[in-house]
Amino acid sequence: MAKRVVETRTVDLGGEKYEFRVPKVAGLILALMSARNLPEVERDILLAGEQVAWLKKGLGDQWTKIEGRLEDDDDVLDFSDLVASAMGLVGEVADRPPTSSTAS
Repeated sequence: MAKRVVETRTVDLGGEKYEFRVPKVAGLILALMSARNLPEVERDILLAGEQVAWLKKGLGDQWTKIEGRLEDDDDVLDFSDLVASAMGLVGEVADRPPTSSTAS
């Protein structure tokens, strides 16, 4: 069985940099497929939530700090920044070549 190679990227969220361990995009693709027949507003809400969950998974323990920033009225970071970052990262990783290796 091939083992997945986990990539890391640096992501800028509201002017601060975070290490991001790229999760599989399969869950996002499956959500997109299951949402295709939903009304547009419902589909957009579902997909935004899935994108943020994907981003949260890749950010790991750093997510606590990001949640605090989202709750801080004086911080520039907002939900739309998370969705835009997730969309950009998904676009980057979707275009990459396969990154699995043979398990030893």
